[in-house]
Amino acid sequence: MQSLVFLILLRKITSGVYTKYEIRVNAQDLEDAKRYIGEHAAALKKVIHEKWPEFPLMHTLFTRTYRSNAENCWQIFADDDTVFMTTGDIRRMWLRDSTAQMQAYIPLLAASIRRNKGAIALSKVFQGVLRRQVRFLHSDIYGSAFYNRTGYGKSQGPNRDECPPSILCRDCRAKNSTPECGPYTFQKDFELDSPCAVVRLHVEYVKATNHTNIYDDEVKQILIKMLHLFEIEQKHYQNSEYYYKPIPFKSNDNTGLIWSFARPSDDQQVYGFNIPNNMVVVVALDDIALIATKYYHDDYLAQRAQNLLIKYEKLLLTTV
Repeated sequence: MQSLVFLILLRKITSGVYTKYEIRVNAQDLEDAKRYIGEHAAALKKVIHEKWPEFPLMHTLFTRTYRSNAENCWQIFADDDTVFMTTGDIRRMWLRDSTAQMQAYIPLLAASIRRNKGAIALSKVFQGVLRRQVRFLHSDIYGSAFYNRTGYGKSQGPNRDECPPSILCRDCRAKNSTPECGPYTFQKDFELDSPCAVVRLHVEYVKATNHTNIYDDEVKQILIKMLHLFEIEQKHYQNSEYYYKPIPFKSNDNTGLIWSFARPSDDQQVYGFNIPNNMVVVVALDDIALIATKYYHDDYLAQRAQNLLIKYEKLLLTTV
């Protein structure tokens, strides 16, 4: 019996259930990663120029665009040394946007691991962004965008106009909004694709690097929260406490689809059950089932995601 208990505990420990992977990024890591991306951009510029000499502005445009996120959008998140990634034109971090911004560097990251050039710095930046996304979700599962600081200043969270009064924010003014915001929440407009984007970037990062150590308990807990969120919002009007602003049309709760407040464009939805957003959930559920099986060895979590996925795919096929 003792040996059986030991084997069960050992499996849980090695699967990451009781582990926490420490991620800390410093300013030198950012500079090293920026330099490596700049070198790669310069090499690509030469290739583009040789292939399409009749378009002299194209290689310059590509180079500037490719380098832009690294040079202008990364900063150290002071509270825990993860990486805060602004969306560019607005100095806030969107979960979906930061995923798309980092995806541009996945091919370089994968090649870097194979050649062992610039891999350490770029990989650390990726891990820093991934962990910041996860911690923002832990603080507010309905949030889509976040500040880099919390406090009482104008550029500090939570957003007084979007969040309800709470112990954390006594001067918040959105009295009808629920549930409470996290300390960094900027937008609480529940965009269904936002948590899904976080899972996708984790999958792509691990596929490119085989750095499976990022799948620790912090990540696992957010996967569990996401499944709970999906299940709750399938019956939004019956089961959800979420309220942000009035929606002009009350949809039928019996569709089986997942409700959300806003489109990926941040625009408020009219009907609540957005088909493209729900299609993104199918990919996320497949990702969660894969992670649960392959890295956490958690059959229950994997089966929970798989069961929801099977029902969901069938529903969307009949809906579309």
